[in-house]
Amino acid sequence: MTTSPQRRIFLLYGIVGLLALADQLSKIVACAELVPGESVNVLGTFLRLTLVYNDGGAFSTQFGPTVFYTMISAAIAIFLLYLIYRQSTREKVVAFALAFVAGGALGNLVDRLHLGSVIDWIDVEFFDIHLDPGKFLFWEHSGYDLTRWPVFNIADSAVTVGIVLLIFHVLFHRKESHDAEPQTES
Repeated sequence: MTTSPQRRIFLLYGIVGLLALADQLSKIVACAELVPGESVNVLGTFLRLTLVYNDGGAFSTQFGPTVFYTMISAAIAIFLLYLIYRQSTREKVVAFALAFVAGGALGNLVDRLHLGSVIDWIDVEFFDIHLDPGKFLFWEHSGYDLTRWPVFNIADSAVTVGIVLLIFHVLFHRKESHDAEPQTES
């Protein structure tokens, strides 16, 4: 069964809206039930709920002021909505993946516009990563330790799912022209 281009666009934008709404509703509950900075164990220390406010970027990076991240987030969200519109009649997997990324981007953008920071609340154990201090080419780094994954939210999860879908599509998708080529027998 095929769907019209208008119905497909409506469906894709609906996914964007539902993801952003689910993210915002989860953040309302997290803010109502959790104390900032305090953790609540759900599955021992593997999964905890920890309310934090992130005024930086992904993984709490600080490459500029909060307004920088807000402007970049808004530009990316607008661009993604445009890409979804353009992609809706082409590759279904790509359009679906873009809808996930856009839904997550919009969920976090609402926080940035409303609060100036993003509400994160899902806290997961991660295998330990340790990088010793050193120098790589011209870049000298002070080392790095990661024992828990940075606290995240539903919007971040949606972005991750969308990016993983895009990566798998790029790596494993065969073009129709290759699929349609006749097989020759030797």
